[in-house]
Amino acid sequence: MNYYKVLISCGHLGNSKEITVTRYFKAKNIIDAFESGNRMPRAKKKTFPYICFTC
Repeated sequence: MNYYKVLISCGHLGNSKEITVTRYFKAKNIIDAFESGNRMPRAKKKTFPYICFTC
């Protein structure tokens, strides 16, 4: 298992307004880290999380 740094767009700040939150996930592969970031509460579903690198 590797650790992945994921940048997630979080919202409920109004139309087209968001903040970017950094989260670290322990996952088998990059796809699992992507899915974990997309399932987080407050994550904007219209945008995809950005995975930076393996830690």
